[in-house]
Amino acid sequence: MPYVKRDADGSIDGLLEQLQEGYAEEFLPDDNSEVIEFSEKAKAALAANPTIERIARAWDMTPEQVVERIDKDGFKIDAGSKALN
Repeated sequence: MPYVKRDADGSIDGLLEQLQEGYAEEFLPDDNSEVIEFSEKAKAALAANPTIERIARAWDMTPEQVVERIDKDGFKIDAGSKALN
């Protein structure tokens, strides 16, 4: 992982585990600086989301810990998803 989806400006707009022809065809390693930057921003956005904050309170964790747990356990969340905003 990951294959990257880029926006019109060429910035990473999404990370996917599998090639998506016509959508996300460029592969970058996990340690690529652009991938790391996008991942950190996505995790920060998720941690600030009210849904994640409610889960954090229920699980007695910080929002950042919830995001790490979700990411570690293989759940994938789109930080830009309208459902999270």
